[in-house]
Amino acid sequence: MCGMNHAFLAGYLNGLEVNGVRAVLAPEPGECCVRLGPSDTDRDDRMARDR
Repeated sequence: MCGMNHAFLAGYLNGLEVNGVRAVLAPEPGECCVRLGPSDTDRDDRMARDR
């Protein structure tokens, strides 16, 4: 389930071309296993240039 949630949120952010936010796996008992957090802005800049 965690992998599917991660893929969904990562794809959602990518599809919306959101920069500065990424989905990361962060499983904890009783909590959602995916968290949204700041991304590597250098990587975001490179990806934007490659599009």
